[in-house]
Amino acid sequence: MTVALTLFKRFRSLGVPVLSRLARQGGNSGKLVAAKTLLRVIVPLFQGVQTFLLVDSWYMRCTLISYALDHDLQVIGQVRRDTALFHLPERTGKRGRPRKYGEKVTALWIDSLPEVSMECFIYGKTQMVYYRLPLSWPAS
Repeated sequence: MTVALTLFKRFRSLGVPVLSRLARQGGNSGKLVAAKTLLRVIVPLFQGVQTFLLVDSWYMRCTLISYALDHDLQVIGQVRRDTALFHLPERTGKRGRPRKYGEKVTALWIDSLPEVSMECFIYGKTQMVYYRLPLSWPAS
């Protein structure tokens, strides 16, 4: 896996590899550990600068996303269709282990989010891109 710095000028962009790390062969958890290690090295260099983390759908996991958000990175990625999404749990103040998940996010709730459209220069031509906001949300 590689961390790259992407430079934009009008409709052109250039990706420059900054740091790479090989993932261990046994198991997939090594990929998340390697990704967090790369972020740990890179984050201090971009403190105070608006920084985006663009990841593949495999890396859209809570441990990596929460680590990136804790360090003021904005995460861009597509969540897999079969990923279960939950709201943040409410804090009850009661004794015992706190809830790990809140209410399940439904398709109806996602459809109620505002849809944003934006014209982007992708794959050599201008295309319309649609997405929904917000990326992180308060519990309902």
